[in-house]
Amino acid sequence: MARALSFVFRKVWPDESQVRTWADLFLLDQVVRQVLEQYGPQIERWNIHRRWAGGKHEFTFWCWAPEDVGNHVKDSLGAHRGVAELQRAGVVCWEDTVESLTMDIGDGAWDPILRSCWPQFIQGISQTLLDLLAQMRGTSQPPRFEDGKGLGEIETYYSRLEGEVYRVWFRDAAHAFMHMMHEVFGYGCFQAAVGVAGWPQPATTGTGDFRVFPGHHVLNLIGVAYPRG
Repeated sequence: MARALSFVFRKVWPDESQVRTWADLFLLDQVVRQVLEQYGPQIERWNIHRRWAGGKHEFTFWCWAPEDVGNHVKDSLGAHRGVAELQRAGVVCWEDTVESLTMDIGDGAWDPILRSCWPQFIQGISQTLLDLLAQMRGTSQPPRFEDGKGLGEIETYYSRLEGEVYRVWFRDAAHAFMHMMHEVFGYGCFQAAVGVAGWPQPATTGTGDFRVFPGHHVLNLIGVAYPRG
């Protein structure tokens, strides 16, 4: 019987400017990618999730797989040299492995029909980020602890890749993701006021503008339904 597993990696930081978000990309690119290469055909669904809350940052890898495959995934993560080195350096702490018989992801306030369809959507987004990392590095191989590379070199490498990801997101996300989703769903009205954690809700213009204030992370999408056009 298939079951859902979530593997949670946490980071605690003195202030938000010191959180090492590059480690998320390392975990996705080297750890999650290896799991998918080994067990991908046997994993029914997967996705990643990143959360900033209460002085902690979390990177979670979700997968839905038969029990024996889930055990192999857990063992693979536990044996990965990169996970061990990041924990030894205090960059991350693998605190939780949560098992469930249901793939209960998404927001409980959503329409149940939407929640049942959403895992395929978030897997596509997660796969897009994974593919972006591969495309950005091209034919070069990333530095690995297994090859004797140190934490400093790996941090520099993935901090650079993180900058490239943010550049692409800043430049193209509005059209590649927001506009195209709106188009697929027929330009229906939707809620689209943006709030940033620790910041007041921005005033909406009523024109359909999708604006994000500068800040470290987006809190949620709530607010005004805009007309078509």
